[in-house]
Amino acid sequence: MTELIKLKDTDLDKAYGIIRWRFDYLINKGIKQYCIPYPPFDIYKERQENGFNYGLYTSGNLIGIVSLVNLFPEEWKEIKIDGSFHWISSFFTSKEARGLNISTIIMEKIEEYSKSFSVDNLILDCFINEFEFLVKFYQRFGFKEIKRKEISYPNHSFIAAFMLKKLTSEARSL
Repeated sequence: MTELIKLKDTDLDKAYGIIRWRFDYLINKGIKQYCIPYPPFDIYKERQENGFNYGLYTSGNLIGIVSLVNLFPEEWKEIKIDGSFHWISSFFTSKEARGLNISTIIMEKIEEYSKSFSVDNLILDCFINEFEFLVKFYQRFGFKEIKRKEISYPNHSFIAAFMLKKLTSEARSL
């Protein structure tokens, strides 16, 4: 059985290992959104303490992770949306699960989970490179691009897209 549940505290290091592996994978593909794995471990650990981290488990094995944060990302404060939301962050599959369509399963489970709590919208932001790989990836799941802009951090900056998927007909972007 495959289920998306709160990440087990005992799997925190394994989950962060997925982030580190995926970060290296993306760097090797030319997707250089961050200079260091994001989120840094201290932020990921804080998300765990706040109950934002989830794991996709199959037969008890962690094969994917996602953080569902209910705090609006500061970088996009100029965007207003109607209704409640989950901000999808740290969405990765394990190396062992590559090619098994796990991302689709995770996204389906995120939608089921969010709808069960009457969440109106899913939001996320993603890096834009010349291939727009991540924008196209999330569009496959019904996300619509709302805005693009440069995001600046102390050591680097990049162009990112803010994306939204409405889960209820009442939810609409402003």
